[in-house]
Amino acid sequence: MRLPALKFPPTSAARLPQVATVLATGVLCWTLARWTWVWLTPLPQVAPEVTQTAAPVALEALVNAHVFGASSQPVATTPQALPLSSLGLHLRGVFAAGEQGAAIIQVQQKDKPFRVGDEVVPGVVLHQVFADYVELSRQGALERLNLERSAAPLNAPPPAPADIPPVTAPHP
Repeated sequence: MRLPALKFPPTSAARLPQVATVLATGVLCWTLARWTWVWLTPLPQVAPEVTQTAAPVALEALVNAHVFGASSQPVATTPQALPLSSLGLHLRGVFAAGEQGAAIIQVQQKDKPFRVGDEVVPGVVLHQVFADYVELSRQGALERLNLERSAAPLNAPPPAPADIPPVTAPHP
């Protein structure tokens, strides 16, 4: 005896592949339509760029405009324009680093370090440090103190002492 075939209504799990196929087809159609509109839309027309020639700039007026402000300190144009210091000081070394500069100055036969703004001797302040000289402010007036150069070059060998006899090999 044969049993009749039972027919059950389709469940939601059985319909899941069909629903997924319909959704994927819809997303694919929307993506194709979007890219079709992007590629087939005409580009906007760009107007040609108009250039104008600039009026000539008065360079002298720009230089005299003090764009970054004017200095309240009198500035010498060259180091030679400053008078040499007559204080009897000797500049032994410099560390030129702008506002953080320092110098070694011989004061009363002693080498002493000074920073910019320090008082070297009463009434005299270290104003600015350069590679080969310093500016001293003496009661508001600037003076120049040059770095002393040694007579022998820095790479010269030291002189041989005269009182040491030369070393010779012993005779057998």
